[in-house]
Amino acid sequence: MRKNLEKKGYALKRLTAADVRDVTGPVRIHLIALCHQGEMKGTANLMPIEMRAGTRVCLPHVFQLTANNISDDFRATVLGVDPRVSVDVSAGITAERFDYVFANPVRDVDEPHEWQLLNCLMDSIEHYEAVDVGDRAGGGVVHGIYRTMLLAIAEMEVRRDDGARSMGPYSMRDAWFRNFVLLLDKHIEQEREVQFYAEQVGVSPKYLTMICKDKTGRKPKEIISAILLSRIKMDMATTTLNMKQLADKYGFADMSSFGKFFKKMTGSSPRDFRMQ
Repeated sequence: MRKNLEKKGYALKRLTAADVRDVTGPVRIHLIALCHQGEMKGTANLMPIEMRAGTRVCLPHVFQLTANNISDDFRATVLGVDPRVSVDVSAGITAERFDYVFANPVRDVDEPHEWQLLNCLMDSIEHYEAVDVGDRAGGGVVHGIYRTMLLAIAEMEVRRDDGARSMGPYSMRDAWFRNFVLLLDKHIEQEREVQFYAEQVGVSPKYLTMICKDKTGRKPKEIISAILLSRIKMDMATTTLNMKQLADKYGFADMSSFGKFFKKMTGSSPRDFRMQ
């Protein structure tokens, strides 16, 4: 899936429980998923998500995805889109439409025709992939299908709300938390102070703490440390960077502070962890 994302800007995958359990390390994708069978509990950007048969997931800018409890019969179709193509895909879609999607990133689709529509759009990507067109279209067809899915999901949410907007689709707290998430992904290698992120978001550190606790059950500092650790682990698994290089990359003052942070978070030293 990673190779297709890098090459084409998107990837479609029929996931089983084994596939999900094999997922390691952070990702950077816009994600739409349809669960056909079984169930899964996990987190996206440290926020809890739960999928079961008939559930759709629509998440913007996922950079931290984990799966915890997965049933053996779990089956889902997942479309991942590289954030680099999101500007073209979302052009002309009003912020209000996105608000409806972001307000309900995980939803049980009870209407059979809606479920059939989403599945047909997913299937159309698979059919397109089966046509030997190479890269001549530059992924434009699939990007168009992805755009259509976003619009369809937004319209489904609008209809559920019956035009009344009674659910208050996307509060300022939602917007501030999403900005915090985006800033984390951009600055995590060098910035780890809650004050920095609060200033960038435009709220006080105390209020950012309230938002994060409400959304994830964790304080901002805990979220920052968890994301930082996942990035370090990923580099340990996929690069040849030595410990000094890793400490420098992630802005630690010296090897001692790097080692202390890692041991506090994992219970083992960086070198011991890498040798496991």
